[in-house]
Amino acid sequence: MNNSITRLKASAKTTPKNLAWAIVSALSGNSEKVEITAVGAAATNQVVKALAIARGMAITKNRDVISKTSFATLEIDSKQVTGIMFDCSFQ
Repeated sequence: MNNSITRLKASAKTTPKNLAWAIVSALSGNSEKVEITAVGAAATNQVVKALAIARGMAITKNRDVISKTSFATLEIDSKQVTGIMFDCSFQ
């Protein structure tokens, strides 16, 4: 496995099942970790749901998805905003 990182952005309109598929696919492929950023409560909620779904998907591969969360300062439209960063990997 190489040391690549897949970076994804979530919004309130993100479909949790599609995001879960993207997480598991990236981690099953060539990514060591997936970083997901979310700004706002609705986007954060979609990521949390996606992580629960991704754990169920990963179990079929005898793996588990773990996530570490932190605050992140992001630049959107030349303005700095605070969001949540989810660092995901297989265990």
